[in-house]
Amino acid sequence: MTFQKAVKYDAKLRLAIAGPSGSGKTYTALKMAGILSGDKRVALVDTEHGSASKYADQFDFDVLELAEFSPDTFVKAIKNAEEAGYGLIILDSLSHAWAGTGGLLDIVDGIARRSNSSNTFIAWKDATPIQNRMIDTIIASNIHVIATLRAKEGYALEKDEKTGKQVPVKKGMEPIQRDGVEYEFDVFAMMDINNKMTITKTRCPALTGKVYSKPDIEPAATLLEWLKGEKPPVAAPSTVIGKPRAQQLAAIASNGKRPVKTDTKVSVLPERPWSAEYIHEMLGKVIEKRYAGNIGEPNPKQLGLVVGLLGQDQERHVLLDYMFGIKSSRELKHCHVCALLDWLKPVRDGDSGPYRIDFTTEVERTSIVEQALRDAGQLPLPDDLPVQDGQNL
Repeated sequence: MTFQKAVKYDAKLRLAIAGPSGSGKTYTALKMAGILSGDKRVALVDTEHGSASKYADQFDFDVLELAEFSPDTFVKAIKNAEEAGYGLIILDSLSHAWAGTGGLLDIVDGIARRSNSSNTFIAWKDATPIQNRMIDTIIASNIHVIATLRAKEGYALEKDEKTGKQVPVKKGMEPIQRDGVEYEFDVFAMMDINNKMTITKTRCPALTGKVYSKPDIEPAATLLEWLKGEKPPVAAPSTVIGKPRAQQLAAIASNGKRPVKTDTKVSVLPERPWSAEYIHEMLGKVIEKRYAGNIGEPNPKQLGLVVGLLGQDQERHVLLDYMFGIKSSRELKHCHVCALLDWLKPVRDGDSGPYRIDFTTEVERTSIVEQALRDAGQLPLPDDLPVQDGQNL
């Protein structure tokens, strides 16, 4: 392990604005978004039945109205905004991913019901990765993210000196989301009913302790300047381990990326969903470093799990051919299976439900299949083929 001089690179903003209804969260988010997004368009995820669109005569933005608020729905919205080329996305509000219809609290209750238990404690083991997946997507996004959050009066139990009993004591406003969510953002602000915004947590020194009455462009301009830094380094092409390919890692340079420290230098790690080339290289390195001494027959249960997760027969064969240069799952060795499980990270739905892979890995898997088919001069059939007389045309 070698230390090296720290470098500040260009960054994307992670901002959260919390407050009660009517405090001006959405208006302020749109006001700041117009400055931060530059010449790129603004996307807004609306959980409030079209309320954000009432500002469409004052701000220029595109809206996605949701009726179901699972954290994975927010993950998909962020990924779609990235792929569509937006400069910034507003999540209005992120509280719905916690306490709304289909939000994490609903998910926990559903897991508990399926396990025939009234105790939700165990259900959090399966629900927490879903929450973490959403937070990780926000943090890793290659565009600016502004999240609004509803707020409620917070209470804590404290000992009454006169009676000696524990009594609830008001502790001020707190966001409706999982405890500690404010620490995931670069800047966290609270707004009150008088449209006053108080910066309660910030990594930007110029905003420390700031209070804005009906905030205008000043905080956004301050943040825009603070986010500037050096351009991230571009990784040099490297040889792909495994099946030789003419294409190197050029696609990595075009993906969203963040600098990472290797043993001897700074390289570039693409943000998830990773490029097909990077998956190919990464799995090869896992095999080479971790499983080189164990290339025998795979464990049948592990093999069955991998085959089931990889999807349809044609897609599975395309994946295996691309990644390992083999034509069938019957040719998989123990090292291949272990490397695939490292990538897929299967999660069980409930105590006895089926295994699944997370959304981001599913996106990666699909991108690999599509690229491999394009390389072979083919294109996958669309999912929405027209139907006539019960037959696909």
